[in-house]
Amino acid sequence: MKNILLFSFLIIVIISIFFSSPTSALATPEAAGHGGGYLKEMVFKIINFIILVGILAYFMRKPVKKALKERKENIEIALEEAKRAKEDAERKYQEYEERIKEVDREIEEIKRSAKEEGEMEKERIIAQANDMAKKLKKQAEWMSEQELKQAKAKIRKEVTQATIELAEKLLVQNISKEDQKRLVKEYVEKMGAF
Repeated sequence: MKNILLFSFLIIVIISIFFSSPTSALATPEAAGHGGGYLKEMVFKIINFIILVGILAYFMRKPVKKALKERKENIEIALEEAKRAKEDAERKYQEYEERIKEVDREIEEIKRSAKEEGEMEKERIIAQANDMAKKLKKQAEWMSEQELKQAKAKIRKEVTQATIELAEKLLVQNISKEDQKRLVKEYVEKMGAF
């Protein structure tokens, strides 16, 4: 960097010397005062300029070459880093793509599993409802049978009661006093035998 600044400074000095002389390249031969001096002076300045450029090139060749080489190496390093960064980005992109595909597969698996579980739950609920319906039907049949038995028992009791009452009435109407005495006597004899 120091050499580049030195090189720039020397070029500025040379250019300013070249243009500041009273007989510069821009001056006409008449302004120089004589015809042949202008050409000589011009050739001398060109030779001086070429020598100066040669000296500058000789001394500045290595620093400029070094600076260009460093610049080239920096660019190559930057390109290599960019290439690695690109490869890393592409690798990460592939990883994310794989993750997305895996998540999609997992979502599909969850959906399928939920659907299967839903179907199984549906079948379980239907089976449970059928079992409950059968139990309720059996319970209703049993209750119906119990009520029928109770009704039959009540009817038998009522029929028996009515029959007894009717028999009593008939016996009271059809039994005479002699029959009553004879029945009481037979009953007492049977009780005495026990």
